[in-house]
Amino acid sequence: MEYITIPMRQKHYDDVLKLWQDRMGRNYPDESKLEDAIDKNKLGKSGFVTINNQNEVLGFSIGEIIPRKKVEQMVPSLDIFDKNVDNIGFFDLNVVKKSLEGNGIGEKQIKVREKYFKNKDVTHFFAICWIRDKHHSEAVLEKVGFTCLRKINNFWYKETKKRNAECIDCGYPCTCTAGIYKKII
Repeated sequence: MEYITIPMRQKHYDDVLKLWQDRMGRNYPDESKLEDAIDKNKLGKSGFVTINNQNEVLGFSIGEIIPRKKVEQMVPSLDIFDKNVDNIGFFDLNVVKKSLEGNGIGEKQIKVREKYFKNKDVTHFFAICWIRDKHHSEAVLEKVGFTCLRKINNFWYKETKKRNAECIDCGYPCTCTAGIYKKII
């Protein structure tokens, strides 16, 4: 299968939003994240899509460069990075069509995102991975050199309650486990 990973554009919005909802659940997508990933004026935020020869969206990736203090707020009980590190490359989302899992698309998207961050002089990376029985996102992160620091049960419980979002695996509210990952190059 031939595909390329390119910067996300407005023309990809509807397909990305549908894929996001298909893979994560009702009301789960945060459209402001998607809009920020497309808006090149949002400093440090970016989105990539993987498309085939017919311009069909096969997967997408959203991330941003965030201050270390924001990482500490996201996972307060875990001291992840040295105090002298200011900017962290946050791998926020990495989504692939279910029927195409195992074809290297997720890995490719992670590598493209990593290269994007390195070009911005960011060498410390952080990801929160959705660990679910039917999907193995953590394996993709580990394959490209990320290390799991901790697993946190019910990580998205409060967020899904607040947004009335329904997880495709466990329903409402989400009680799935998150893996906290990091990589330093």
